Amino acid sequence: MQHGFLATFEKYELIAFFSGYAIVYLMVMGLWRKQGIFGIAKDRLIAYSYSITATLFLGYVLQKLFLGYSNGNGQLIIYRPYFVLFGILAVLFWIPSLSRLKALMLVHSLVFFALIPLDLAAYLIGSADREQVRNDMNMLTVSVVLNFSTFILAFAALLISRAIRR
Repeated sequence: MQHGFLATFEKYELIAFFSGYAIVYLMVMGLWRKQGIFGIAKDRLIAYSYSITATLFLGYVLQKLFLGYSNGNGQLIIYRPYFVLFGILAVLFWIPSLSRLKALMLVHSLVFFALIPLDLAAYLIGSADREQVRNDMNMLTVSVVLNFSTFILAFAALLISRAIRR
């Protein structure tokens, strides 16, 4: 296990922010049959919601960085730097040309979602314990709630901006 508890905690942070988007994406695209509701396209909403989630993750990483500096620690230790950097890159989905690529957002989310079946496979072959799988499922639930909340937030923001323009 790579650096023990802190590396596992960082993996759960990544799962909590990004893995639930794939489920919310399937729910929105599958259940929302019409092109839009209140004249708002579901494609725009789903893109904005993932961008909001990515911005929250960036804020969380920056908060960890500056909290470390304020305590005199002066360094940010990242145990999974490629995953964290890949997560921060999701902020680029605020760019309109990238926000149109829904499949790219889904692939980005599925990278973090794949951590869950890997832990499940490790449990099935006996190299992981039951608590690890339980924690994965709890973090997936948190992620679905977070991503659905950002979807509702994006929906409310677009409705408010549309009402202000009228």
